[in-house]
Amino acid sequence: MSLLQRNLTRSFINRWSHLQSPCSTYTTKLKLWDELAEPRGQILPLTTRRPNILTWYACGPTVYDSAHMGHASSYIRLDIIRRIMEHQGLTVLQVMGVTDIDDKIIERAQLRRVPWNELSQQYEQEFFQNLQQLNVKLPQVRARVSNFIPQILKFIADLLRSNSGVAYTTSDGSVYFDSTKFLNYGKFRQANPLEDSIEVDSTKHVSLKRNPSDFALWKAVKPGEPFWLAPWGKGRPGWHIECSAIATHFFGQFLDVHSGGMDLTYPHHENEEAQCCAKFGQDKWVSHWIHTGHLFLSGNVKMSKSIGNTVSIDRFLESKSADVLRMLCVMKKYNTNIEYTPETELHATSLVLKLKNFMSDLNSILLGTKRVSLNAGTCSTDLWEAMITARVKIENSLLNNFDTPSAILTLMELVGYFNSNIEIELDGASTVVNVVDFELILGFLITVQQFFSLMGFDAENQRLTDVANLPIDSVIGEFINFRGNVRNFALAGNEDDKALRKQKMEERQELMIVCDEVRRNLDACGIVIKDHGKQLSSWSFKESLTRATDKNKP
Repeated sequence: MSLLQRNLTRSFINRWSHLQSPCSTYTTKLKLWDELAEPRGQILPLTTRRPNILTWYACGPTVYDSAHMGHASSYIRLDIIRRIMEHQGLTVLQVMGVTDIDDKIIERAQLRRVPWNELSQQYEQEFFQNLQQLNVKLPQVRARVSNFIPQILKFIADLLRSNSGVAYTTSDGSVYFDSTKFLNYGKFRQANPLEDSIEVDSTKHVSLKRNPSDFALWKAVKPGEPFWLAPWGKGRPGWHIECSAIATHFFGQFLDVHSGGMDLTYPHHENEEAQCCAKFGQDKWVSHWIHTGHLFLSGNVKMSKSIGNTVSIDRFLESKSADVLRMLCVMKKYNTNIEYTPETELHATSLVLKLKNFMSDLNSILLGTKRVSLNAGTCSTDLWEAMITARVKIENSLLNNFDTPSAILTLMELVGYFNSNIEIELDGASTVVNVVDFELILGFLITVQQFFSLMGFDAENQRLTDVANLPIDSVIGEFINFRGNVRNFALAGNEDDKALRKQKMEERQELMIVCDEVRRNLDACGIVIKDHGKQLSSWSFKESLTRATDKNKP
């Protein structure tokens, strides 16, 4: 562990050490699915061990290869949950474990003839860069397993000293957890009796295990592998002990939230829970387990490295927006599977563009470049009531097991209601002041912007150009303003005399042709210019052409 890492770890523990001796629980307004509750599976209140402070350990990557879209969908969903928690006033303390020593890492490093730690650090760096590209908030602490060997050794030693006999050594210097000696073993397996596809934990030293479901706490060294010294023999940590040792190092014997993909439920999280309960002599270690669904491709095929059908995050982002993948996550409940097909991608793209264009249109109204009025028979009160009702429904949906699908549905219905009750004013004689309630427009804009921000979307559309490092919105906006001035000149908009205006328009006809050509060219690039009367113009991304472009991309 580097000096900087030691200092960061020490600072984190010193600041939050009072969390390690909780005396009671505190109930929040949030509710979430509890798969271990009896009767099986209930939506129960989220509780914490300290008021307004939530401790969270997240299973991180095993860094032997590039992360793919399936990984991305899991971390995006957990990011959305974290943002909702923080929106409700919780201070989230998050530690993420990084498995940087593992069978797959060793095998890949030997194949490439590079040191195992060089390989793992390469993919670790890439992984966290990917999270930033996806706008996923980073954990306060990233804990590499190889930096916590002393804590792992102490944890194993405590289990070996236990009177319950839950741990035992073998002749080759390995250490195993005896699942039959821990009476509560099998919590998750019992809660998911139909999950036949879940495999029992395996090891290459099967013959030395007392029971099939026993699992390795310490793996004896094999020729050519890295190892650490331990009282029971040279070797390296088993997979499950890593997370237990790191999580309890930071948060002690109780943990508010533990997260990972649903494929980690058994045996990984089952074994973590068993280890910690056995070490501390308690029935429950984690208050709330959060397991995210998988990402499936067409034909109900899971995206998986073992199948060989993965698309890396970098490759996806070469041609697609991170917002599209985030919208796919918003459209489904976090603990259900996502179907990634051309159709679902198209739907997600459509929703993102509709909301971004809606915000762009509202900005144009507020800036006076787009004039609107209410339809006949509609009053501002109707729209105000619709907006307030929608805000309450969205909030309640998010409080109820982070129900983002219901929330986005409510928001889209609100946008549709607004659009159906608004007319664009093309009459140049109309003034913005007497045709629209600016406070209402601002309220709708803030409502959508707040949702975009809360879900972690790129609400400001701050994609930077490669050359000038300027927001593309500003570049396009300036160009549209320039075109608008040229177009107004071509239309002789400042000329009051009708005959003279007609003459000037004929003389400047070529400028008008160029303005129309520019509009067509930008349209082909996915940017649509909307001319409102003779003087005003606005722009937005064109949904249909963006879809067509995405279909042709690799």
